[in-house]
Amino acid sequence: MKRYITIIAVLAALISCQKEGPADVPGDNQIVFEFGLPATKATAENFEVGDKVSVWAVEYAAEEAPELQVGGNFLNNELLTYDGSKWTGRTMYWSTKPCDFYAVYPTSAEVDAANLSAQITIGAATQTQDGDSPAHIAQLDPLTGCVKNILPNSVSIPMHHSAAVMAINVVNNLTATLGIKSLDIIADDGITLCGTYDIDIASGELSNPTNASNTITVNVENSDAISQDGTFKIYAAIAPCTLPENSTLEFVITDTNNIQYEFSKTFAAEFNIVAGDLLSTSFNLSASETITYTADFASVPAEFPTSATAQTETKFYTFNGRNIGFYNANGYAHSSGVDDVKYIIFYRVGTTDATSAKIYIPKITGYKLSSLIVYGDAKQKHRLSVINGSTTVELKGSLSNNVTNKLLTKDTEISLAESSDVTYLKIYAASSTLDYKCEGLSLKYTKSE
Repeated sequence: MKRYITIIAVLAALISCQKEGPADVPGDNQIVFEFGLPATKATAENFEVGDKVSVWAVEYAAEEAPELQVGGNFLNNELLTYDGSKWTGRTMYWSTKPCDFYAVYPTSAEVDAANLSAQITIGAATQTQDGDSPAHIAQLDPLTGCVKNILPNSVSIPMHHSAAVMAINVVNNLTATLGIKSLDIIADDGITLCGTYDIDIASGELSNPTNASNTITVNVENSDAISQDGTFKIYAAIAPCTLPENSTLEFVITDTNNIQYEFSKTFAAEFNIVAGDLLSTSFNLSASETITYTADFASVPAEFPTSATAQTETKFYTFNGRNIGFYNANGYAHSSGVDDVKYIIFYRVGTTDATSAKIYIPKITGYKLSSLIVYGDAKQKHRLSVINGSTTVELKGSLSNNVTNKLLTKDTEISLAESSDVTYLKIYAASSTLDYKCEGLSLKYTKSE
């Protein structure tokens, strides 16, 4: 089915049921089904051959409206398949009583019949988009529907969205072509952009969110190169929510060169994101004033050493899309310590330049390093400096807690080499040979003038 919203649905999570009066029973008494896609901006085109819908029905007892049960209904999870012109499945016949019908596209889940509710998952904290296609939204937005008190030969059930769709139009205002790696959408704390909800079958009201997240990351695979002034769209499924007055949505777009572009939108008045909405905005990518880069040494490439080996040359490994070089005459390895904290250990680091350990910092053309955070154990008695050509900057920042890690930070203007010169972090012991454990780096680059 070609649409922005297809589903991983839940039985009878029904947003607004429609009511019709009973009609005459057709001569052959066979039930014929039709399903209508939501008439909203988040919809595209029609059902496709092979699409499947699950249907339940409950009969009226006299004039009383029936209740949907876990089992024993007039119809229980009947699977219908679209053949291009009609819905086919097991042949079903009417009784003489009107029925309420419930439908879910394309699958079902257990209903809490006692509370007339069901669980549905709307959106996801991590979503994956293939190229510029919105097809991934199909898995993140349950479609549901119901009609009540009907007895026709044709049952027409309008379906309803549970999610909104945000479409981000990215415009390349740079001179070079680029691809898109990911989009992060971050709301203020306490705002749920995705999660699992209880939904009231009768009213469609959502409640009791679990697995809630105020952040959504859309990872883009197979991104085509975007030429200068070209565009690319990123789609995200968003749960219905209210953005309070003066709240902010942050957007971080990362290109395939791991350069980040940051944008934000502040809402002067309360703004409601409603199921079925298609929310569009556009961001122009131009040379970012700052670039942030983090290398977490908790995990390393497969070829990284796991035991100490004497080194005669610098070797480079890829972390988070960029190459970082390592050198230590007495070797280095990936290891772990207390509470299974993982790090890179440099063995028997000495007090001289020849016996020091070195971590070569990634170069980004047109930018200079303006902030460096080194994560490691605060108890280590080592000295750290940044070497850039003939320039040496001693890192004499204060040690402080940063969650479970310690950090040493120095904010300074450090011009990153643009040509053959190299920039590296030099680690050497203060007085005697000593191992050094590094858990990661966080770098901030500022655009060169």
